Amino acid sequence: MPHEICGHTEFDGSMVLIDTTASRETDDQVALELQNVTETIVKPIVRHTLRTTLNEDDTRARNQDALELVGDIQVMLIAAVAAQNENQTGVIRNLRGYAAKTAVNACHLYFRRNFPERTRQENKLRYALRHMAGVSLWKVQDGRWFC
Repeated sequence: MPHEICGHTEFDGSMVLIDTTASRETDDQVALELQNVTETIVKPIVRHTLRTTLNEDDTRARNQDALELVGDIQVMLIAAVAAQNENQTGVIRNLRGYAAKTAVNACHLYFRRNFPERTRQENKLRYALRHMAGVSLWKVQDGRWFC
């Protein structure tokens, strides 16, 4: 069954996501574009954020997790495109931007799930800084915090 992760639907692998109403040529074009987006947008974001090689020969646990995460992101993108084709969701106007945001959200979810104490400590620190006299804390447009 599908379930929500960071505003995206994750599938357990039992669902087949094929739009039978689209032509084979259209399906091939979409598949090619999704592969291109994965190589040029998703993989660099995951590689940088998780500090891995994404090399299949690299057997370190973090790298294997990153490879699996790239696959999960691909499934999310396929699901979003398939849902759009079925008019279940809004229109994705910028696939590259959507893929980038999906990759960033998936990486953040990875860190929250695998390092929950880190997330708790960050939240405690932000709370303390917000309530400390003489200290100002704000978040800039790119998501970084400054004090």
